[in-house]
Amino acid sequence: MERSDWVDVAAGVIWRSGKILVAERQKKSSDSEDILWEFPGGKQEVSESLEDCLKRELLEELDILISPPDFLTTIQHAYPHIQIRLHCFQATWVEREPRSMDGQLFQWIAPERLRQLKMTQADMKALNLILDPGNLAKFSCVS
Repeated sequence: MERSDWVDVAAGVIWRSGKILVAERQKKSSDSEDILWEFPGGKQEVSESLEDCLKRELLEELDILISPPDFLTTIQHAYPHIQIRLHCFQATWVEREPRSMDGQLFQWIAPERLRQLKMTQADMKALNLILDPGNLAKFSCVS
């Protein structure tokens, strides 16, 4: 795959009172799977920073405002239909109660319960890094 084939996506590990926000992945018409969860975010637009992308997507999808995001990691994952670079950031919820603007489900969940959710493959790679015992205290310090 050429570098230009990759789609850049910003995802937020958003903390509030020791819990992390996850959202239902938007289903495509061909999807027949159960609900998949992901860290909220979306595709980067031309001439947009990843941080601005994350803020825009969270406002558009969940109508929330966050603190300035801190970079965590980039995960590359090739799905059968798309190749993504998932740029993960952490931030703290600042204001506005989340509400689904697109009809998707969302929930605040304790980090230790995240592994019980069926998450997208790319988000699962990020989750493994976040939940590593050596990293969890560092990542959750913003909550």
